[in-house]
Amino acid sequence: MDKKQVIVIDDSMLIRAYVSVNLSKFGYEVIPFADATEALVTIRKSKKPPDIMFVDINMPKLNGYAFCKIMKEDKKFANIPIVFITSYNTDWDREHAKQCGANGFIAKPFPIEKLLDSIKQFS
Repeated sequence: MDKKQVIVIDDSMLIRAYVSVNLSKFGYEVIPFADATEALVTIRKSKKPPDIMFVDINMPKLNGYAFCKIMKEDKKFANIPIVFITSYNTDWDREHAKQCGANGFIAKPFPIEKLLDSIKQFS
C-alpha cells in the first residue's frame, strides 16, 4: 500500500519541519513547500496528486486563499482536501476559508493530532 502523500505549504521553516517530522513518524509522505507558487507548479506537474494539503494563509507571492481558489477551480485538483493552518483565527478568516473552498481550518499553534484527525476525516 502506498503512503498517503501530504503537502504542507507554509513560509515558516519551523512549521514545515514540525509537520514533516511528526507526520512522517505516522507513515505519511510529507512534501513541504515554502511558498504556494512553487507548490502549485509542482502539483500541476506531478503524476500523482496529494491526498491532502495543509496550507498557511499569510504567505508572500501567493496567499493561501488565492492558492485554495486556484486549486478548487481546476477540475483536476478540486477534490483534493485543503486544510488551512494559520494564526489568523477570526470569524472572518474562517468564513473566507469556506468561501474559497477549504475543507478545514486549524488555528496555530496546534498539536499534531489535529492534523492526523484532518487526514482521517478528509482523505
